[in-house]
Amino acid sequence: MRNLVRLLGCTLVALVTLGVGRASAAQQTTLTVFSGVTSGSGTWTRTITDISEPGSPGRASVLVTTNVNVAWTPGMTAAQVATAYQNACNATLPGPATGANGYQAVADNAVRPTIRLSKQLGSYNFTDSPFPTGITVTTHVPSSAEDAPITSPAGLAALLVSLAALAYWARRRRLLA
Repeated sequence: MRNLVRLLGCTLVALVTLGVGRASAAQQTTLTVFSGVTSGSGTWTRTITDISEPGSPGRASVLVTTNVNVAWTPGMTAAQVATAYQNACNATLPGPATGANGYQAVADNAVRPTIRLSKQLGSYNFTDSPFPTGITVTTHVPSSAEDAPITSPAGLAALLVSLAALAYWARRRRLLA
């Protein structure tokens, strides 16, 4: 019985450490993949409609619309347009420091220019103006093991801490037996 309680306790600690909770479940993430080379100049606009969670039951959600403008010039590669989009998102949208409704855009894949835009609480919708000439842009939600949040630096750190705690518990159990 005592060992069962310890096992359940360690399992609970591991689950909490891995972030299996409301904060992880509430996050919305989209991946935007860029390919090609621009052949003209102009501005691409992504309009993001932020749907903030209501503060308490019975209150309506708050909608806020923000335009993210990405300027491009002739000859820009997909990686350069992706970096411009990342910088525009981080400069225009409220950041994580503003609270749970903040956004963060990070580069997700060095080989295939991909930007991961995440919002911790609530959700968002987006619409696009025409894309830069010569650039193909696709946006989708993470759907594979490659897109999993556990591959992020914070996720890997949480996994390492969980495994270290489990190894310590197992070693201590063997020494006491």
